[in-house]
Amino acid sequence: MMMDSQSMVTRIALVLLFRNFIIAELRDRNIQWQIPIGIIQDRRDEVTFTGFYYSVTLKQQTQTFELHTPVEYVDKSDSYKLAQAICTSMSNGVFALFGTKSYRSQDILTSYSDKFHMPYITISSILESTQGKYEVHMKPPLTRILRDLIFAKKWKNIFYVYDSDAGLMRYQELRELLLQNNTDQPVHIKIRRIQNIKQAHDDLKSLDSQELRSTTKQILIDLESEESYAVILQQIREVGMNKQNYSYILATQVRETSKIVN
Repeated sequence: MMMDSQSMVTRIALVLLFRNFIIAELRDRNIQWQIPIGIIQDRRDEVTFTGFYYSVTLKQQTQTFELHTPVEYVDKSDSYKLAQAICTSMSNGVFALFGTKSYRSQDILTSYSDKFHMPYITISSILESTQGKYEVHMKPPLTRILRDLIFAKKWKNIFYVYDSDAGLMRYQELRELLLQNNTDQPVHIKIRRIQNIKQAHDDLKSLDSQELRSTTKQILIDLESEESYAVILQQIREVGMNKQNYSYILATQVRETSKIVN
């Protein structure tokens, strides 16, 4: 067993030494490796991809390798066109795919990634139950974070406000997590879907009129986009639901939204 461990360490050391030798040779000869990363981008996601393209630009300054990023623009709600875009990217010999993932596109993306063992790197945060074997998520799943926050704040009676099918799926997963971890003192949740996020005043007033067992209204808001949070939080102020006896959890990882509540 000791010989096997030493042999493995020796092999790893030789691989690293060979790698460093190759990199040094490429630098001396001013040669760059080109690594293709296929981009599957919906035109509506241009703002989301700004950070990625900025990082690629910075990385291009290194002399070790160059990232080549061929882009396939596609409406990800169209499964057929999305599948075509994935196939086109893979036919170009990409090492991995990069893009967003939604409730509508997750089945197609996961299926192709698993079938062809193609890494799919995504900046989206989705359900743990829908993550493929070859997917790399740059954001952690929100449901476990929400569960831990609910336990930490000792919430027992919650309004769950959402505006999409993805939000409904997160609610279902969150409910299962709460039942698994807190059977003695169950958390009671009332759900409400907002159909028109820009005209949610009546939905908020209806929610506010409902009686709860606790004196403080505990509201968890799960929306599809960051713009939707800005819109709904503005309306919360307008209907007077930003007073002392209201407590909120926002299912988003963008810190700026917290400033809108105050």
